[in-house]
Amino acid sequence: MRKRFGLAPVLSLLFSFWFSLGFSLVSLAEEFPEAGMGETHGISLEEKSSTENDRFRLGGALWSEVSVYGLDSQASQRDYFSNTNQFWLYGEGKLRDDIRALIRGKLLFDSTARETVPNLITGAVQKRYQPDLEEMKIQFSAKKTVFFTLGKQKIKWGSGQIWNPSDFVNVIKRDPLRASDERTGVVLVKSHVPVGSANLYSIELIEGASRVSEVGQVFRAEVPIATSELALSAAFRKDRKSLLALDWSSALGSIDVYTEATYSSGSDLVFYESTDAMTTGSPFRSYREEKRGFYKGVIGANYEFTYADSRSITAGLEYFYNGEGYSETGNTPWVFANGAYVPFYLGRQYFGSYIQIPNPGSWRDVSFTVIGICNLSDESALFRINSDLVFARDLKVNLGFSHHFGKRSGEFRLGGQSDDLIAGVRVDF
Repeated sequence: MRKRFGLAPVLSLLFSFWFSLGFSLVSLAEEFPEAGMGETHGISLEEKSSTENDRFRLGGALWSEVSVYGLDSQASQRDYFSNTNQFWLYGEGKLRDDIRALIRGKLLFDSTARETVPNLITGAVQKRYQPDLEEMKIQFSAKKTVFFTLGKQKIKWGSGQIWNPSDFVNVIKRDPLRASDERTGVVLVKSHVPVGSANLYSIELIEGASRVSEVGQVFRAEVPIATSELALSAAFRKDRKSLLALDWSSALGSIDVYTEATYSSGSDLVFYESTDAMTTGSPFRSYREEKRGFYKGVIGANYEFTYADSRSITAGLEYFYNGEGYSETGNTPWVFANGAYVPFYLGRQYFGSYIQIPNPGSWRDVSFTVIGICNLSDESALFRINSDLVFARDLKVNLGFSHHFGKRSGEFRLGGQSDDLIAGVRVDF
C-alpha cells in the first residue's frame, strides 16, 4: 500500500514562518526603534544615504600560509610541511529598505597535499583543490519588526571563548587557535523578532535535508537581566536526538563570567572502543548510545586589564566537560582511523586559558594572542602564541608557534607532534 505523505512536517515548517510574520502586524500600531539588518542595530544612517550611489560592492582576499610541524624521534618522519593558499571573493548588494544580498566563495589550493595519502596529523583525506561556497544569503525585514535571513549563512551561538557546546547549528566546530571563524555557512531560514531588549530566533535548518520531514527546527530566546544575559535554546530534527541548552553571561564587577550547558537524551555519534582481536576478530568495535543522557558544559571567566589610558590586556580561563568525550586514550587510535576525530572535542574534560594583547604600548600595528589547552582526560596539552602584524593597509602577516607536551598517546601528541611553526600573508582587495 502506498504510504501517504503526512501534513505534520509541512505544518511544522510553515508554523515558524507564519508565527514570525504575525509579529510584523504589530508594527501597524507600534514599531520597534532603530531595528535593522545588522548584527546589532542594522545599517547606519550614513550607509542608508549612500545606498543609491553604492548599491553593489565586490571584493576579496588572498591568503598564503606555510606550516611546519616538527615530530619527535619516534615518528616515522621528523617533520611535516604544508602550504595552503586560499582565495576569497565576495559580492554584496545593499538596497533600499534594509534589503541585502551577499555571496562569498572560497578556493583552497594545497600544493603539498598527497591525495592518495591521509593527513599525517589528523588522518583526514587530503585534497589539492577545494572550492567552497561560504555564504549566499538574502536579508530583509517585514515592517522592521521581523527580520529574515535566507540561504547559506554563517552563524554562531554561545558565550564560550574556546568551546561552544550550545552551538547546535554548525556541523563543523570552530578552531579556537584561529583568530577568525573560517567555517563555511549553513543553509537555513532564520527569523529574528526583537521584543523590547530581548531577541527571539526561529531557524528552519535545511542543510542536508531532501524531504520536508527532514528539515530541522531550532529555537532560541535571548533575555537581558540587569547586567546579565540568559539564552535558552532547543533543537529538533527527524532521526536526530533533541537538544536543549542554557547560555548565561554576566559582569561581576570588572570580571566577565559565562557558562553554557546542554543536554540530549542519547547521542548521534558513533563510539569506538578496543576489543580482544583474538576473540572478536577485530581490534575494536563501534557502538551507539541512544538512550543514555549526555551533558556538556562550559564555565569561564575573563578580566580586562587597562593600562596607558587606552590600552588593555584580556586574560581568561575556561573549563569544558564533554559528556560525549573519551575518558581514556586506549580508544583514540580507532577514532582517528575511522575519521571520527573532532579536534578539541575528543576528551571528556578540558581546561584552557588565553591572553589577548592588542596593540601593546607603542606598537600600533601588532597584536598578540596566547592560548593554552589541556586535555585533562589523556594528559596532553598544547601552547600557542600568535602575532598579527599590519604592514600596510591591505597587507597583514600572521606568525604562530605551538608546542605540544604531555603523554604521547594523548590527543595533542598523536603522530609524535612536538612543535609547529606557522607563517601567513593576507592581502585584502
